[in-house]
Amino acid sequence: MDYDEALNILDNWEYRELPDGERIILAIDKAKQSLRECIERDCPEHETIFVLTKEDVIECARELGMPGEVITDDVLYQVKKGVDSGLECWSEVVKEAINYALKN
Repeated sequence: MDYDEALNILDNWEYRELPDGERIILAIDKAKQSLRECIERDCPEHETIFVLTKEDVIECARELGMPGEVITDDVLYQVKKGVDSGLECWSEVVKEAINYALKN
């Protein structure tokens, strides 16, 4: 799915008929990625440091011996909430990484 297709899905979404949840998530993810790329290209000081994708989550499930199909939209939502919660102290992690990098 390219950027224009993603925007088209979002533009044509009507409340009375919900489109396939997977397509909406893909459209939103593609739009976010395109915005990130524009920001990075036009404002290099806003370069992305870390991105976790659905494919990364699926790979983690496989490493746990689970099929990728277990990562449904609902599971992905719960994973997002868990990662958000787990990264509340992200600035401390970044500070430690800076200190470590400067020591080497």
